[in-house]
Amino acid sequence: MLGTYLHGLFENAVARDAFVDAVYQSAGRERPTVEQSRESPYDAAADLVREHVDLAALDLPA
Repeated sequence: MLGTYLHGLFENAVARDAFVDAVYQSAGRERPTVEQSRESPYDAAADLVREHVDLAALDLPA
């Protein structure tokens, strides 16, 4: 029932922006600008992995 109630919620730009803003605020992060959001999502994901994972501990081949 909850899924039916929430169906289409994020089609509303005001509700979607309010939700996204709240998520960024609760995470203590700043919402990206339009220019930043044009970055490849794969590059953004790689940046997050580099920032939060000790890659040296994985002992991956070069």
